[in-house]
Amino acid sequence: MHPDNARQQVLKFHVHGGLIMSSDLTNGQHISTLEGNDVTVSFEGDVVKVNRATVISADANACNGVAHIIDEVLIPPPLRKAVAHFFHDHHDHH
Repeated sequence: MHPDNARQQVLKFHVHGGLIMSSDLTNGQHISTLEGNDVTVSFEGDVVKVNRATVISADANACNGVAHIIDEVLIPPPLRKAVAHFFHDHHDHH
């Protein structure tokens, strides 16, 4: 996969086509992304997770919707294997 296409897929995996406020979220909820795969919301006590990422700020108003700030980059399922191979290969050479 070309790096520009991979970047686009990663970015699209962070975007939902509608408006979802934090008060709309439910534990175990699957949310579609523009990339085509879903992310899953979970509650761990007072902590809200999107896949493995922790929501550190919710309901941030933006000019084109609302953003929920997370503490890590989400990698779409089709790219996870390629990313793992990249880091494994890169680590082996150093």
